[in-house]
Amino acid sequence: LILTVPAYRWLWSWEDERLGHLRRYTRPALCLLARRSGWEPVFATYFNAALLIPIGAVRVLRATLGVRGSAELSLTPRWLDRVLALPMRLDARLIDTGARIPAGVSVGLVSRAI
Repeated sequence: LILTVPAYRWLWSWEDERLGHLRRYTRPALCLLARRSGWEPVFATYFNAALLIPIGAVRVLRATLGVRGSAELSLTPRWLDRVLALPMRLDARLIDTGARIPAGVSVGLVSRAI
């Protein structure tokens, strides 16, 4: 079983509702849920670490101002997409070495059946 899920309840926003998310998880909570569901976590880590603070700041600001409606993806110009992809590539390289990232916007989990 391979999962990627949104991380941290405090990051919950209208964007989660727009994308159909039902909840956000911490790495330990996701591992516990996997075990209770008959899966043994083999590897679990956060990812999208470099954008945690900017995304958190945007979400807190939008919640404070009551801003809804436009997708967060539309807040950045297209030309910035390649720049914003770089931190994800760095995370992927770290994870490929077996590193576990201590915080991030998402949680990844690889499990096997018990």
